[in-house]
Amino acid sequence: MAEGSCKVYLDIDIDGEKAAYELGRDFVDACDIKYSLSSKDVLKLGGSEIARLPELFESDFEWSQKGKALPPQQRVVIELAEKDRDAAARQPPRTARPTWPRPTRAPARPRR
Repeated sequence: MAEGSCKVYLDIDIDGEKAAYELGRDFVDACDIKYSLSSKDVLKLGGSEIARLPELFESDFEWSQKGKALPPQQRVVIELAEKDRDAAARQPPRTARPTWPRPTRAPARPRR
C-alpha cells in the first residue's frame, strides 16, 4: 500500500453466509488436530485444506448438526490513493432517492 492511501473493505452477507463462515471458523479452531489441518486460523489454511472443509464438516456428526458452514469468502478490497480519497471526501454522499424532478402541483384556482 502506497503512503497516503487507504483501503476500503466491502463484505456482503447474503443468506446468512457470515454466520456460516463463523461456524466454519469455530469448526477449524476446534478440530484442526483431529483433521490434520495446518492452522487453527481458517484464514491461514492452504487452498487444498479450504477445498476439503465442506466435506470434513459434513462428515463430522457433532458439527454438521449445528448448521451449514462455508469456507472463507473473498473480500472486495478497494485501495484509494490520497488524491482520490480527498476528492471523495469533498463530495456529498449519494442517497438512494430518485434524481428525477418531483411533480409539482398546479396553483389553485381562485374561487368565485
